Amino acid sequence: MRSSTESLAPLIDQLSMAAPELRRPRLQFLCEVELGLHLQERFARGEAAAEAWPLFSGYPFARAWGAVSRAEERTLRTARYTMWIWGRRLAWREALDDYQRLDRQLRAYDVTDPERPAVRRPALSVAPNRWEAYDRLLQFAPVFAGQPLEVAGAGRHAFPTGRQLTSVTLPKFALPPPERHDLDVLPTNNGAPLAFERAELLDTVAFMDSRNFENWVGRLAAIHLFTDRDGRFQPSDRLEVARIQHLLGIVGVGKSTLRDILAVHAARQGLRVTVVVGDVAEQLKLVQRYNTYVPGSAAPVIGASNRQQHAERLHRRLTGRGRRNLLAHDDSGFDYLSTSCAVNALLHDEGQLDDIPLDFSEAPCSRLRAPQRRRDPLDEAWRQEKLACPLWSGCHATTAPGPSSGRPYGSPPSPA
Repeated sequence: MRSSTESLAPLIDQLSMAAPELRRPRLQFLCEVELGLHLQERFARGEAAAEAWPLFSGYPFARAWGAVSRAEERTLRTARYTMWIWGRRLAWREALDDYQRLDRQLRAYDVTDPERPAVRRPALSVAPNRWEAYDRLLQFAPVFAGQPLEVAGAGRHAFPTGRQLTSVTLPKFALPPPERHDLDVLPTNNGAPLAFERAELLDTVAFMDSRNFENWVGRLAAIHLFTDRDGRFQPSDRLEVARIQHLLGIVGVGKSTLRDILAVHAARQGLRVTVVVGDVAEQLKLVQRYNTYVPGSAAPVIGASNRQQHAERLHRRLTGRGRRNLLAHDDSGFDYLSTSCAVNALLHDEGQLDDIPLDFSEAPCSRLRAPQRRRDPLDEAWRQEKLACPLWSGCHATTAPGPSSGRPYGSPPSPA
């Protein structure tokens, strides 16, 4: 996730020199409160300091009372990366009381009465340039926390298995490095509202039925869409999605059908779509469906810690359908639930494995440790820094199968 710690580090260094007795989290708290008050000065000047919290609550309160334009809402969204924790009335009020108890020489504001506007101090003896740091945090989102994970090279490495370390010799692999996600990439359409016409969707469902007939044309024809116009819901052949759009309807009315049609329609146009469902089995079913219509377009995001549980659950579902032979379980969902680890083969060649391979939770995907460069009898033999497995980009447990092979779908070794 994004963190303002690095963005505020130079400012916190200056404050720390003036107040060495205060820990850095405490000084970061001071900066965050001042950022909130600085934001209030820009968009709600003259309002009580205690009423600043709606600006970073995530709800469109500021737009409702006319404090910001649509263009200025981007500043509020950017500020929320830093201020989200204070987006509730009680939390913000307590923060103001706590802020006022800090040394006045450190503070840029006086908040003697939260029911009145905060008063900016005209001259600061400590970190007078703090406003530049605050303006940057309102203009640019904070960087992502964490550091890229290095990939282990050839040679002997160790990784934890239970309460002990297991070592293995890694050969030199010719696999490409893991593909990193661009966490700062903007939406393909730069966040502009999307409009879907029924005529366009009819072309999409005709294409879907030509690929795999599921009566998409008839199912779309049975959906009656009503949108809000002039304060009333009226029949419409046009659906506009601007940020959050709610679809309401009784069971079986076609909400999920419309979701799938829109997802395929957007994927064919090169747009990125995230479909969130509460059940992993449903998630795998949708991935198979979307890849049927747009090959290589979909992959699930599944956590590593419970991967084995999902695989066992899928086995039980197939067994319940009468397929009692585990070897006959060939559901495509297993392609995304692999619990095998290629390091098992290396351990077997070294004679370290008996009959039981590594548990999936023990796989050293991002937990390899290199040997110490200098061996001191008093030091541990292995370095503490964690490394990624060099097999990452070719491993079934971390790479999407099929036409999209080589594209990571799990948690890549990139900034957290």
